[in-house]
Amino acid sequence: MGAVFVSYRRGDTEGQARALFNDLTDLVGEDSVFMDVDSIALGRDFRQVLQERLASCDVMLALIGPDWLDIRDASGNRRLNSPTDFVRQEVAAALKRNIPVTPVLVRGAQIPAAEQLPDDLKDLAFRNGFELSHTRWESDVREMIKRLGLEKADAQRPRQPVTVTEKADRPVLYGSNGAVVARRAFSSKTMAIGAGAAMLVLGLVAVLLSGGGSDVTDPSTDLPPGDATETTPLPSPSPGGTNSLNVVAESGLSGSETLSPGFDPDPVTISVEAGGSVDLSTLSLQSGCVGWAAPAPDVIVNFSESGTRLRFYASSSSDTALAVLDPNGSWHCNDDTEGNDPDVTVTPAAPGTYRVWVTTLTNSNAGATLGITELTR
Repeated sequence: MGAVFVSYRRGDTEGQARALFNDLTDLVGEDSVFMDVDSIALGRDFRQVLQERLASCDVMLALIGPDWLDIRDASGNRRLNSPTDFVRQEVAAALKRNIPVTPVLVRGAQIPAAEQLPDDLKDLAFRNGFELSHTRWESDVREMIKRLGLEKADAQRPRQPVTVTEKADRPVLYGSNGAVVARRAFSSKTMAIGAGAAMLVLGLVAVLLSGGGSDVTDPSTDLPPGDATETTPLPSPSPGGTNSLNVVAESGLSGSETLSPGFDPDPVTISVEAGGSVDLSTLSLQSGCVGWAAPAPDVIVNFSESGTRLRFYASSSSDTALAVLDPNGSWHCNDDTEGNDPDVTVTPAAPGTYRVWVTTLTNSNAGATLGITELTR
């Protein structure tokens, strides 16, 4: 299949549509996905562009939330009843072409019954739909893409585990316990090393991965002057070890949230079980990352767009701390802000996936509430 047309209604599934669009562009390619906000050039007649894309797309994903059917205009009339309603026109055009039209159900929505729909949309009631759950968002999106046959060829190949990873020209070395040993920023001149130096680096990696010496060393001792040094880990190539964090998990132990700037209600609160088997103080994360955590994150937050801030806080009768891994691979940690309760603010808030651990300081599990807000304290 080729081009995908994402149909949605503002005020119903705007945030989910943005998150889905971002995932689709990553997984099937930017040129293969159309959504009105990002895909219409400035100055173009959007009516003409919509007609062109509707005439050429190969599949439509019609996002349906709980308000899709009955959302009203300023006069109190159901928008879907109007022949000039753009969502109605989009879905009707795709149904008329008899291309695959998949109702994508979010936030507990159901496929409308035929008698609830205008005549040109009644066939939608008989199209096989797919539910995207906020608790399984990433895995659900991949499954939907697979079932639609939209996977890129390179995405279908199984991923092989690696032990040396490069991201944005920043080589990463991992110790035997899965923690980052060093991440260094190299200039283009430094990257142009000779074959002899490359062999020396590979030898060092082999020693580190074989467990020689201590599991985690101080990267600042072997860096030349002027080199940037960070100890913030990127995703581990072998998550789930005996004392490591699964920083590539696709779902949280207590759920996942897909949020957009201005989300309502604010705050979002989630009950979690703080604590676990991983001692963060041994992983050489950012200063302040302490406590005992579960290997998988407690909560995953998929933030659809850039925002002013995201603030995470936890409350519990036990002494807890927070560790938040942002979409850029940086850690944000806090132990005590108000009494024994931690509070972390990420500002500005980049779009992408935030993985959140609520830890305990006593090596025992405890009930806690995680709050997510855009408000300041």
